[in-house]
Amino acid sequence: MQEEDLEKVILESNPNLSKERLEEIIQSKLRSSPFLTRLGALLIILEEQRLAGEFLKKRDYEFAKISSLTSGIQNVSVIGRVLGSRIVTGKDAKSSLRLRLWDGTGSVDVVVWENFEAITPLHLGEAVAVRNGYIASSKPGQEILLHAGSRSAVEKMGEAAGLPPFDEKSFRLPEKLGEKAGKIDFSAVAVLNTGLRKIGNGVDVCELVVTDGSKELLLVGWREWAEFLSAVTAGQRFFAASVAVGDDDLFTTSNTCITLTGVDNDALSNAWRRAFTNLPLKVLGMAFDGYLVVTNGVKVMKLASPSVSDVGGCYVVERAFVINRRGIPYIYGTVATPSGCDLQLPKFGGELENVQGRLVDGVIECEIVRKTPTTIVNTKYGQKQITGFWAGCGERTINCTAWGKASAIIESQPEGTYIRFALPVVRKNKFGDVELSVDELSYVERV
Repeated sequence: MQEEDLEKVILESNPNLSKERLEEIIQSKLRSSPFLTRLGALLIILEEQRLAGEFLKKRDYEFAKISSLTSGIQNVSVIGRVLGSRIVTGKDAKSSLRLRLWDGTGSVDVVVWENFEAITPLHLGEAVAVRNGYIASSKPGQEILLHAGSRSAVEKMGEAAGLPPFDEKSFRLPEKLGEKAGKIDFSAVAVLNTGLRKIGNGVDVCELVVTDGSKELLLVGWREWAEFLSAVTAGQRFFAASVAVGDDDLFTTSNTCITLTGVDNDALSNAWRRAFTNLPLKVLGMAFDGYLVVTNGVKVMKLASPSVSDVGGCYVVERAFVINRRGIPYIYGTVATPSGCDLQLPKFGGELENVQGRLVDGVIECEIVRKTPTTIVNTKYGQKQITGFWAGCGERTINCTAWGKASAIIESQPEGTYIRFALPVVRKNKFGDVELSVDELSYVERV
């Protein structure tokens, strides 16, 4: 049998396989074995198709509802519409297909370990069946992951009966964040992009204000998704699948899939109508996390704007969204124009006993009375430097703790130095005494 005849048989037996995709599979097999001929590669592909077909005929599969999937089950089959897909290459150079399936009752992340070339590329809304998959055991509350291994089969189903139609805009942003919402899928429009930056040990991150037409939230892209999102322009609509819901924002994970779907300038215009306009701000300085600490004369906030650099200067942010994160108001805005202003630095004048959490109602100026030796402690985020000290704040002395970069600043200052704190954490110990914690989100400067 000639190569052309084999190609014809393979393509006729698999309508979902294009000639171009078949050629890619052939080349992949040739690269994996330098002694394999093109004819041999075609024979292997034909035999794989035959074995897969026989295996599927041996069983009458019953598809489970995605909402019924639980940890540890074996030999499970599902059918759903594709909400996102991408090919991932691991450290061992082995590739796998990650996809998100939805059947109207719920969504599930799927990883296909072998023989996925015949069904790729996949498109939003396509029906796909996974037969004889399994779900590995996981901890309570942990997201489940459906695996398709060597004994599984994955195929496109055309217009599968029983599946609801895919309507992109019906997948909206969540009404509430936190509350153990797990992962979600949504369609949104990019409103404001802060660009790519590095934090910590050089990890890429990008923050994107997004809208679904009625509300705005913050989507944080990490690592490879940070680079992807940094190129997304205002007005671009996209579909995001398997995105984690945090207490204050949405963020990408290793299973996230994002697909650009078009442009929606109407949603963009409606979002800007809900924004603050001409917001005057005074810059205090740069916090340890790379954001500018600013004030409007009443509260202490943070500003995400690369166009601002003059510490102590005043600016007017033309249009801005204020998003609360970790108890701090973050300002995401467009062009910040230098401006003369008479904004005063707000000093906290209330009772610290009435504050619980991050202090945003002004700054505190205190004297370093006594310091304890700096030490290194283990935390869930790794090792951190920590310095304990007593601070004289007005007529009272408060037990304080400085973490990380804040610790280095306190350690470098002699006792008797006056320090200004912005955005410290206020808490009470088991005896009811007020304590201050200065961390990576805080701002410290010598008065």
